[in-house]
Amino acid sequence: MTLRRLAARGVYWTALENWGYQIATLVVFAVLARLVAPEAFGLIALATVFTSVLKIAADQGMADAIIQRPDIDDEHINGAFWTSVTLGVVLTVLLGTASPVIATLFGDPALGPVLAALSLPLTVSGLS
Repeated sequence: MTLRRLAARGVYWTALENWGYQIATLVVFAVLARLVAPEAFGLIALATVFTSVLKIAADQGMADAIIQRPDIDDEHINGAFWTSVTLGVVLTVLLGTASPVIATLFGDPALGPVLAALSLPLTVSGLS
């Protein structure tokens, strides 16, 4: 395969992944909007704001940094992996610990347990 063809194939699969993710998110959003009460839907949306911001911090670009290195050894890969895992766990613990305080600040006691539960995927994000 030529380099041009490989690049075109990569662009195709990347676009398919991005559009597929967006469409799946839209479908889940529409289904949840129909099934869940507006108060609960708003509560989840508010909690998602916090988890989304922390997910950006958890992703932090370690994979991009590894790919950019001209020479990679196991030490670099292990360091990036364990840094990501540690950061994911730390962010999960921080959000889980701060969730009652955030709930109090927003005046909604139901927000605390939702934030604590939605903080768990931050650890999974670090593992990925």
